[in-house]
Amino acid sequence: MAGGAGLLGVAGGTANAASGQPDPSFETEQVVGDEDWMYDSIQAAHDDVDAGGRIYVTESYDSANESFPIVLSNHVNVTGAHRGSTVVDAGDSGENVFEIREGIDDGQRPYPLTHAIQNLRVEGGEIGVLISPETSATIQHLVVRNTNSHGVASLDQTGNSGVSFMNYLHNVHVFTVGGNGFHLPFSGVNHASRLQFCVAWDNDGIGANVGGYGTHIAGGVYQGNGHHGIRFAPGANQFVRDAYLEGNGDDQRANEDHEYSADVQVHNTQASIENCYFQGAGAGGRSERGVDFKGGINSHVRNCLFRNHLEGAVYVDENSTQCDVHMESNINWDDTYLVADNGDRTRSEGEILPTDLSSTPGQYAHDSGYDDGTNTSSGHPEQAVWHDGAWYTWGGDVIRPS
Repeated sequence: MAGGAGLLGVAGGTANAASGQPDPSFETEQVVGDEDWMYDSIQAAHDDVDAGGRIYVTESYDSANESFPIVLSNHVNVTGAHRGSTVVDAGDSGENVFEIREGIDDGQRPYPLTHAIQNLRVEGGEIGVLISPETSATIQHLVVRNTNSHGVASLDQTGNSGVSFMNYLHNVHVFTVGGNGFHLPFSGVNHASRLQFCVAWDNDGIGANVGGYGTHIAGGVYQGNGHHGIRFAPGANQFVRDAYLEGNGDDQRANEDHEYSADVQVHNTQASIENCYFQGAGAGGRSERGVDFKGGINSHVRNCLFRNHLEGAVYVDENSTQCDVHMESNINWDDTYLVADNGDRTRSEGEILPTDLSSTPGQYAHDSGYDDGTNTSSGHPEQAVWHDGAWYTWGGDVIRPS
């Protein structure tokens, strides 16, 4: 480029009467492209724009003029013309494409000033968008593909005090990356993250590997990924609803620590799974399980449909506790619904499924469940109610857990 310029015709850039070009003195918006009056790199425009300004990337932008990574630390809005035609390609640079950094040294979080990246196609490099500790960033209408590592990821904060809070991903599509589509784990200290109508398709790793507190996934497609479709890791109040999940778990791309593939795995955390469609068989592979509670804590799955999984719909392992599988509300077209129940107090619609109640105390007054017949006079399973330290069955037996 030549010099910086304000944006003509977009959000009010002012025009120079003599030349008809934007007035360079208008410093809150800059344009990137191949015209003489435009910046030729996103980084140069960023470094010359006021905090809270916008950078408009035209279809004529050429990534060859860029030095990667593109570091955003000025709380700017980077907007492309269209995610189909505005391409930011890091190729084989070995660097991340975008890195969002807070850029505030005093620990304050200026909610009115946040980063945004939108309407772009991001390709190549290592990670498509790396989020350092950041508050209220918006990433939307983005396509990320063919990166060596993750599509969108947060920086590992182990040993640091940084927190990423209320970051919002909307309509972000990640395809054929070498790592996870979305990588927002607990180690990145991600709280209140939102993934809305996002897509992770045919990635080598997990479609969405998410942790932290209050992480919510709404809608979207998670299909044909090498490992799980969605993995909820340590945290609490994690949630997925209205999502389409299909054929996650191609064993040829699985790591050595990959035991069973699942469309959704709940790993040592509390999560809710609602109103989702689970299709085990897909072009990219076939999931062994629909939902895999692996250390699930007070989690539940309800109002979902399951079909074509190799093992069955839901698995509950021995490290899970208080998981509710809501048999009545889910539609199961698999041969098996509950593959295994090795968990503590596994429930359906709030009631503990048949188990030996002599080793299972209730959790609250009038808790209810089924003894598997081990402690009943009839020898048959019977419903029981917890009262004053004992289970009382409908047949009149009293079961006092040891």
